[in-house]
Formats: sequence, C-alpha cells, structure tokens
Amino acid sequence: MKGNFPTAPIYDIKFHQASRDLIVATHGRGLFVLDDVTPLEETSPEVLSQAFHLYSSRPGVNWRLWPGQKHGDSTLGDFSTPNPPQGVVISYYLAAAIEPDHERDGADSPRAAKAGKGQPPKQGASAPAPDAEAAGAETPGAEEAEQAPEGGEKRGPVKIVITDGSGQVVRTLYGPGKQGINRVAWNVRYDEATRLNAARPPEDDNPFFTPGGPTALPGSYKVTVAAAGKSETTEVAFEADPRAPFDMAAARAQLRQALELQSWMNAMNESLNRIDDLRAQLAATMRLLGRRRRGRAWRRLPTSRWWRRPGRCGRSWARWRRR
Repeated sequence: MKGNFPTAPIYDIKFHQASRDLIVATHGRGLFVLDDVTPLEETSPEVLSQAFHLYSSRPGVNWRLWPGQKHGDSTLGDFSTPNPPQGVVISYYLAAAIEPDHERDGADSPRAAKAGKGQPPKQGASAPAPDAEAAGAETPGAEEAEQAPEGGEKRGPVKIVITDGSGQVVRTLYGPGKQGINRVAWNVRYDEATRLNAARPPEDDNPFFTPGGPTALPGSYKVTVAAAGKSETTEVAFEADPRAPFDMAAARAQLRQALELQSWMNAMNESLNRIDDLRAQLAATMRLLGRRRRGRAWRRLPTSRWWRRPGRCGRSWARWRRR
C-alpha cells in the first residue's frame, strides 16, 4: 500500500467513520488522508477473482466553494493541498488493464486518426501503479478526469453512464482502464453543451471554469459502468451543502430553464459547426478546381468575402466571365 506515500515513520493513524477516510500522521511530513477506503473494505478474494467489479459509493455533498477554493487556497503556497474530488466518487476494479480503442486499433487506424483530431481531454485520469491500486490507493488525477470533455484521443476505455429516476441520461463519463482500483469523480453536473470546433479549449487552471452543464438536483441516481465486456449498476446519492439554505422548488425551476437554454445552444453550435465544415469543404474544392482547370482567374474569385461585401459579388463574377 504505497501509492504516493513517502518513506517516513508513522506515529498516529485515525479512521474517520462518517467519511470513511484514513488519516495518517508522520509528525514531520504532515498529514496524509486516504479518501474513502470503501474499496479496501469491500475487496475480498471473490472480488479479486473477477475481471471487473463495481464498488459502492458513499453519499456525496455538493459543497458550495469559492472559485479560489477549487484548487486550494493559493495564499498558503506550498503548505496547501487540493480539496477532495467534488461530488460523487465512482470506484471500480479491473483484474487486467484495458487499452483505449485508438491504442488497441493501432496508431495508423482510421479510429485513431479520427480521435487524434479532437481536443485532448482528461477523462481517462492517470492512476497509480497496479500494486498501489490493488491496495486501494487514491487515484491521482481523479478530479481532472471529471473536468474534461468527453471524446478525443485520451478518452478512457471504461464508459460510465449516470441516469436519474426517470431513466434520462444525466452524464456520460469515461474512466481509466488501469489494472487495479480506478476512481472517477462526478461533479454532479449534466453533460456540457456542444462545443464549437473553432473555439479555444478551456484552461484547466482557470478557477472560474467548471466543466459540465447545469447542476443536478440532490437525490439518488443510477450509475452503470461498462468495462471488459461486462456492466454493473449501483445507486449513488448526494445532498446539498448543509451549510447553506437550499430551496428544492427553485432549484428544479432553475434546472428546467438551464436545460432548455442548453438545448438551444446545442442546436446553434451544431449548425455553426456544420457551416464551418461546409466552408472548409468549399475552400478545398475551389483550390482543387483552381489548380486543375481554371488557373489564376478562378482562384481570384473572392468567395470568402461574398457574405461580407454583397456588392462586390456581381463585379467579381463579371471579371471572371470576361476572362
């Protein structure tokens, strides 16, 4: 049970019953916390004999934090550590490592080439070494795994689908396929809106950026994890921040309005992406025709400016016909 734990003498160990956390004090290097040792408690010879096993998740809390608290208080400098993953942590065991699709198909495969064109998210977080994972060590980067968009070359091979009580899909995540115990954090948000192809990817170190869509309502949700040709389902739940007042009726109305606005944004961004693809195809066709058949006259057509300057369209067409 090594993980990221340094070589140091241990003078005290405490177990926090409510949060299932193991707290270790070295009296020299500080305090170390292993969040939620439920996977360690549920691991047995029967579990280790299976190719895939989904652990139960402890109830989460949607803490209301200031943006600066997302990555720790910067005023403390090197004496601060990141907060635990926000929301609900989903843990599962893999007897053998699973390669992502683009690695399993080869670097020259069409699927790998298509995946390489996307923005590299961090859904598949890096996990500790297999011996550390088998011992139930905390997966570094579990929070980053949740904060990345789906798709792309770094998408993990394990698919996680979260649905509400009515069966509607709330969030689709992709987890790492490392051997041993893997963890993925769901920040209790819906899937994010469709992104523009030409938009800049969000900065990971931006404390005001929260990945995902609208915040889900507190309650119970169903989690289905598919890996190694098998799937298992469990129930997860989270509650609102107990330190702040919470109005369920107002939150439900806000969620309904946010989902409606997101549907409009999805339709608009998908249309803009199609227009962008069409313009790229037209530009490629014009370049090809200009090289092969029409020469300089065809290439000089200001097609990219027609929508900006409608008055020049007729004059440009007349000059091309005279040539």
